[in-house]
Amino acid sequence: MKPTRIITLMSWGLAAFALSVLLNYVVLTLSSSTIRVGIGTCMSLLAIDLGLLMWIWTIRPRLPQTRISAEGKTESVRASKPVHPLVAARSVALAMASSRAGALASGVYLGVAVVGMWRLSIRMIAESVAFAGVAAALSLLLVGLALWLERMCTLPPSAPEDMEVA
Repeated sequence: MKPTRIITLMSWGLAAFALSVLLNYVVLTLSSSTIRVGIGTCMSLLAIDLGLLMWIWTIRPRLPQTRISAEGKTESVRASKPVHPLVAARSVALAMASSRAGALASGVYLGVAVVGMWRLSIRMIAESVAFAGVAAALSLLLVGLALWLERMCTLPPSAPEDMEVA
């Protein structure tokens, strides 16, 4: 499994943004309204962010820590109760899925906010734009937390000295 690249997440978010703007513009043209984003969306994203943060807080002390010794060498210190390798692999899978979902959601909510900016004089649309902005920020927070969890749980590349020379 390759680590998540930022450019991949940006391209997913940009594609979701473009589709959201297109769909929102069509809805705005046909019905003089936009896709609504409410407080429930923001609360759901906040709950997901807090859940992922709690998982990071729980698993971080159980992962090996890298420290610099007095001689200047990097050494890995094993945790007192290490995490099972399958739990670490599942955490990486959760992190990868969360980063992609967060990128897509941030693109969609930014698209809703951008299209709603054209009609801020309407109270309902102004509220939706505000909630879409908060939802986009919470989605970007989800991406950041997921990338942090993924980086914590991935194994460092093996040293070339471990390999046998033929």
